[in-house]
Amino acid sequence: CVRVEVLLFLALLLAGCQCALPCSKDDPFEPPELPHLPNPFVCEDGLPPGARIVGNVAVSTADLAGAAEIELDAFAKHHREADAQDAAWSMEQYLLAEGYVGATVDFGIEGDVAIFRVDEGRRANLSGIQLVGVTCLDPEDLLEYFDLSTDAPLGLGATVYDRQIIDDGIEQIEREYRLNGFQYVTVHEPEEHWNAKHDCVRVTIRIEEGCRTCVQGVHFEGVAPCDMGLIGKPYNGRIPYQAAGRVRSGLLDRGRQFATVKGTARLVREPCCRADIDIVAVPGPCVRVEEICLRSLDRTRYSFARGLVPLRRGDVLYQGKIDQAQESFFRSGLFRSVNAEVKPTGPDTADLVFDLPELEARSVEIQAGWGSYELARGSLRYVDRNLFGIGRRFEAETRASLKGWAGDVDLIDPWIFGPDRQLLLHAGYERREEPSYTFQRIELSAAAEAVLLDTWRLSGGYRFRSEKASDIKGDIDADTLDGFVNAAGLFAEVAYDTRDSVLLPTRGTLAEVGTFWSNPALGADLDYLELRGRVVHLVPLGPAVLAVGASARVKEILDGAATLPIQERYFLGGESSVRSFDESELGPVDDDGDPIGGLTAAEAHVELRVPLGLGDLHGAAFYDVGVVNEDAWDFSGPLGHAIGAGLRWYFPFGPVRLDVAYNPGERFAADSDWIVHFSLGFSF
Repeated sequence: CVRVEVLLFLALLLAGCQCALPCSKDDPFEPPELPHLPNPFVCEDGLPPGARIVGNVAVSTADLAGAAEIELDAFAKHHREADAQDAAWSMEQYLLAEGYVGATVDFGIEGDVAIFRVDEGRRANLSGIQLVGVTCLDPEDLLEYFDLSTDAPLGLGATVYDRQIIDDGIEQIEREYRLNGFQYVTVHEPEEHWNAKHDCVRVTIRIEEGCRTCVQGVHFEGVAPCDMGLIGKPYNGRIPYQAAGRVRSGLLDRGRQFATVKGTARLVREPCCRADIDIVAVPGPCVRVEEICLRSLDRTRYSFARGLVPLRRGDVLYQGKIDQAQESFFRSGLFRSVNAEVKPTGPDTADLVFDLPELEARSVEIQAGWGSYELARGSLRYVDRNLFGIGRRFEAETRASLKGWAGDVDLIDPWIFGPDRQLLLHAGYERREEPSYTFQRIELSAAAEAVLLDTWRLSGGYRFRSEKASDIKGDIDADTLDGFVNAAGLFAEVAYDTRDSVLLPTRGTLAEVGTFWSNPALGADLDYLELRGRVVHLVPLGPAVLAVGASARVKEILDGAATLPIQERYFLGGESSVRSFDESELGPVDDDGDPIGGLTAAEAHVELRVPLGLGDLHGAAFYDVGVVNEDAWDFSGPLGHAIGAGLRWYFPFGPVRLDVAYNPGERFAADSDWIVHFSLGFSF
């Protein structure tokens, strides 16, 4: 395959490229004479066989061909004049969108060759848009309907004049006025004001708002009148349908599944603009359940799915109960779609039918990556989202790198505690080489988690962790180092998250507070209390994002011991910490310069993320600072600093990150003032 591609490339080089000279702007279009092309694979600047573009100067042939790729391919296959005409139109629209005012693309066909003559015209920039006659709405809000963004690096540079953007904005403005009650608004054609060189234009748009139409009355037929809160509200074309929908929704909630409701409006312009809403309803009988049917189930047990429907045979078919069942089906995450249908079986009975096509419940995920400390790393993960067909989630994962390996098993039950609450069971093993020691860890935990108002997450439970450290380089009391050491006890965590995205956030706040109490009465060898907190805040600054974060952790010994084993101590430094250090290099060191960690750690970060105008490539400038102290609740001591810059390639799974950092202060255990990190995900 590679050999064929190389031979084809050499053939193209030997064949050369055909070209034609553009005609004068005022000359009638006459296709230039072209030599015969016996080789159908010969092409020019990405053009398919049988197409030529002439006359373009500023815009490349490749860009024009790319704008009409589909149409040109169709012409190459079928040689239809309609395809050539569509290609010319696509090229012309591309030029207009790039700011070439008055650009035209004509075409002619000679034999099997379509020749496109391009007249680019003059490229113009847009200096501004002025709205005249706006008194009742906010002009700044209306100007937001015009997309004046630029593709220039860092979002800088002039905005090219695209008439289509102006027309689209006018359409949106007219729609906004009508939604706010101005049914007789007139938005006039834009007025263009050109400079002397005719390469820059200012646009004026005049608006006649007219009178605002408000709802004067709501009239009911077939149903009891009710206050819908519409009197005096601005009228728009949606209101009759929305009012009818609210009335029908009320009837459905009372079991009137066969109800029909129609809403209409009567508009009056003189002597004042007003609207009267008419609601005509036929409630129908109170409907009861005949049968409940569940279709398209595969792995899911019928008994489990049936238990999510809070209705039985003979119950009144309240819409709220149907909605509750649909919400439970959606929340399970097991189904591709959830469709509920009420099928009449008699004058006042109906079957309730749910169609529940299932998603693929099992998956295997393989990941490979690179970290500054771990170097090559990867993972293999198996997930069953519908264990035993009862909606429980099972996960098994193994991870490996050049510094160690780990395995985890998790069982999640999202039903045992009710909606938005779940039980989490975890078991894991890890062996990892740290800069100052190597540890083995066995961990078991059971926790309950609840989500409140979509922004708050509360969790708590019991955790057992047994760790053994070996190959210890740091000079720490030997009494704390022998064999496996158990930390076991109760933990609790509270998190508040308003970020717009977990993987690629641009705004919002993440705040977390947690505690862990290890006590011998709960199966531990160690007696201490751990407290930790973290906050991250993101602020959009135009196209850029400013991210600020801070965290602190403390372990307080409760039994009078001198310290904790090295595997229970805190270390800072690395790709996701203070980035002028390698892994765990920031903090107290022994006489040999090996990190020994501490019982208190704190760090803070500031990072500015800026799009570079090159697709999903972003640049960043950052500052990190951190401190580790051997004693609990002591945040004093020498600080570690990092000043740096980097690149971020944004992908759906998160950013791929390259950072270069400089250490202007104390080195601690580091060997150099400079370091480069390459990793996945944001550092904070």
